[in-house]
Amino acid sequence: MEASTALYVVAAAMILIGVLVVIFDRKKRRRCTEETTATVVDVNSDFSRDEDGHKDYSYTPVFEFTARGMTVRRQGGTSSSRKRKFKVGEVRQVRYDPANPNVFYVVGDGGNSAGGIWLIVLGVIVAGLSIAAQLGAFSGIKLG
Repeated sequence: MEASTALYVVAAAMILIGVLVVIFDRKKRRRCTEETTATVVDVNSDFSRDEDGHKDYSYTPVFEFTARGMTVRRQGGTSSSRKRKFKVGEVRQVRYDPANPNVFYVVGDGGNSAGGIWLIVLGVIVAGLSIAAQLGAFSGIKLG
């Protein structure tokens, strides 16, 4: 596969994934019409290793709230690399899907739409650079 074709495939994949993330996040927000108060009852941690073997931790709050007479206890909200961002006992507003209270989001959190929009923007940039390279915009630039 030619390099420019590979870049177009990468750009198209980034744009497509970004659009899907935005669509699914907005659908979730439209379905979640009931609002209640939730309490952070735990903070889950997860880690991955970078190429040097260092651990990168991610912390995600576990919320508990009552919806339609049942107690819901689920991980949710935005993850963070800072454990102190979430405090057990902290109270937050959540909106949940009345048909399935396990589907919820934390009011005030940006959700996934911002990440999806960034993927779309990066995909457009990669596509634009690919087009510029094919048109010879970088032919006079010498590297190294």
